[in-house]
Amino acid sequence: MEIKTLKDTSLETIHASFIKAFSDYQEPMEMSLESFVSMMGRYSLDLSLSVGAFIDECLVSFILVGRRGNRVYDSGTATIREFRRQGIASKLFEYQMQILTKNDISEYILECIDTNEKAMKLYESKGFSVIRHLDCYRVSKIESKDMEIEEASLQEAAEIEASMSYKPSWQNSYLSYQKDASYHLYKVGKTSVVASERGSVSLINAEDIDSCIAILSHALKKSQTGGLRMINIDRENTKIKKLMEKIGAELFVSQVEMNLFLDQRS
Repeated sequence: MEIKTLKDTSLETIHASFIKAFSDYQEPMEMSLESFVSMMGRYSLDLSLSVGAFIDECLVSFILVGRRGNRVYDSGTATIREFRRQGIASKLFEYQMQILTKNDISEYILECIDTNEKAMKLYESKGFSVIRHLDCYRVSKIESKDMEIEEASLQEAAEIEASMSYKPSWQNSYLSYQKDASYHLYKVGKTSVVASERGSVSLINAEDIDSCIAILSHALKKSQTGGLRMINIDRENTKIKKLMEKIGAELFVSQVEMNLFLDQRS
């Protein structure tokens, strides 16, 4: 087995391993190469900090990370089924930590499905701590009042995000969608939502619940997938939770957001 960074590994190779490794997860990954490349671009993938384990030149396990400044985000960690329970993920992590330290990374952020106790115990053993609980919803039908929806410049989302009381997750932040033309900012007064044509909702500023429902209904009509997905909603945000209940959104997975400060790692 050879462990190394993925800086010289093609995205086609990584994509093939990614799809195979996640095929039996709670939320299986079905994603074209184009969609995978786009997603990793949104997450700020850095292949020089990402690592993989190769057996007979086949990528059997990987830890993909995105980098922004001195922070990294786990954009995907998995091992192909037949190579699990061999301690490969732990070896990859220890190898990666050496690289992150050399590159002055101070914080490592990740998300983990809260029912995956084995993974959570592994991360906790490495020094990660739970920051908050994040819930993921989906909806395919929304009834709302008729309202005039304004589409504003996506750049305004950065200011809206900065003024909000809760911090979006890595993949929901403005930096993740600012260059993606499929994302749009919709507004009714001070209420605003950022949603993509693929049905992903990244920002919900629910100043007024009825206005927010009207915007989400509008975004749903624009969705090319026939549904909306609201990923990583902070469970402590009671207003958004109430909103999800009112539109009849389905809670389909819950996660924990965890982090590790490298300078505190013993």
